[in-house]
Amino acid sequence: MKPALFAVVSLVLGVAIGWVSTCVEFARDILPQQPVPATAVSQPHKSGPRAEVVGGELYDFGQMNRLAKSNHRFQIKNSGDAPLEISLGHTTCKCTLGTLAKNNLEPGETTDVTLEWTAKTGESEFEQSAEINTNDPEQNPVRLVIRGKVIDTLKPEEPSITLNDISANEVTTARLRVLAYEADNLAVSSHTWVKPDNADRLQVSFEPLSPEQAAASKAKSGVVVVLSVQPGLHLGQINEVLKINFNIPDQEALEIPLFGNVISDVSIAGPGVATTRLLVNLGTIPAGSPCKKTVFVTVKGPYREQTSIKLVGVTPDNELQATLGSPLRDSPRLDRYPLTIELSPATRPVARTADENFGHINFQVTHPQVKELSIKVRYIVKE
Repeated sequence: MKPALFAVVSLVLGVAIGWVSTCVEFARDILPQQPVPATAVSQPHKSGPRAEVVGGELYDFGQMNRLAKSNHRFQIKNSGDAPLEISLGHTTCKCTLGTLAKNNLEPGETTDVTLEWTAKTGESEFEQSAEINTNDPEQNPVRLVIRGKVIDTLKPEEPSITLNDISANEVTTARLRVLAYEADNLAVSSHTWVKPDNADRLQVSFEPLSPEQAAASKAKSGVVVVLSVQPGLHLGQINEVLKINFNIPDQEALEIPLFGNVISDVSIAGPGVATTRLLVNLGTIPAGSPCKKTVFVTVKGPYREQTSIKLVGVTPDNELQATLGSPLRDSPRLDRYPLTIELSPATRPVARTADENFGHINFQVTHPQVKELSIKVRYIVKE
């Protein structure tokens, strides 16, 4: 009897221990929860005007020729429920906004605005923008953007024509090649000077590049701009712009700046010299210190061989001394007379820095158009 009872008690106790262990083990697990059905939250409708650019605010034109013109029409829609007010705003320097057909749009109405641009850039990437002012509180202004790549179909080999120290009395010639990388048989259709005052003395002609010359520059064709500056230009700076139209569709006129200066056949050159002002600058010299500078009186032009120069005076002669040497004829176009200028060590402190008190060195000249020459000398002597 006792063994049977012991077996029953053991069985009951084992079942109880197993049940308790199972409960403890599963109590550590987190059972997955059933998903809670989502409740749709409706966004409140925003009343008022809403500016929408149909098709997007960015237009990528792909690629276009450098200096060419293009345009794109954007469409603006009022997708709100109140009148939309719009007006033209700021643009970048290479963009122009067309006029708006409407400045007020009722809900659902649209209007067009055209953005025009010229690909005037030295870079291959091009991006410009314009703004449309609106009364949409979330979009004011609307920014319209155009973007793309610019390729060279037409390019001058140099950005400008520069003529330094040319004579007012002789013909000066300059040449500039313009290359076409996409067009065959490049030709000029018209040309003009932006400031036509000197057009009769700035004569321009054009020569085609041979196929071999164009190919050597990796171009398909090209022309040579030949500038012939005739006698008679006023002395001083040259600052002109030549506009050339070519036989390339939609190509903006090519603008070639002309820089330079026209000087008298008798002039000066050298360190510290302002040629157009006939001025030599000696700088600032401590009192009692020696000062010597050599510059050149120059003679050029068609009367060079019959021109001679004679030093006739210096002022103030108690401060300045000048010596004119024999002409150097080492150039086929220019004679140079060495001019040595010395400042006396006994010169008292003085500032000769203005027209009324410059020093002067005076010459007699046998040039048919230049009979006298006066060179100004600027200097400061300080303690």
